[in-house]
Amino acid sequence: MELLLIFLIFISSVIFVAQPLFQPAVLDTSKTKAELAALESEKLSLYHQIKQVEMERDLSLLSEEDYQSARQRLKLEASQVIGRINIMKVKR
Repeated sequence: MELLLIFLIFISSVIFVAQPLFQPAVLDTSKTKAELAALESEKLSLYHQIKQVEMERDLSLLSEEDYQSARQRLKLEASQVIGRINIMKVKR
C-alpha cells in the first residue's frame, strides 16, 4: 500500500512538472497583430510609391534610368516586407 501511494505521488509530481512542456506556446497576440498591421501599412505605402514613380515617368518627370532604379528598389523593399508578413502569418 505504501509503495502504491509513493508511486502515485511520484507520477502526479512528474505530470505536474512536465505539463508545460506539452502545452502550446502562448504568443503575445496584441503585439503580433500590431506588428502585422504595421507591415501591411508599409506594404501599401510601398505599392503607392511604386505607382507614384510610374506616374512621374509617364509625365516625363523621371528619366528611364531613374525610373528603373527607383522601381527596382521599391519592389525589393516590398518583397522583403511581404516575406516578413508571410513569416509572421506562419508563426500564428
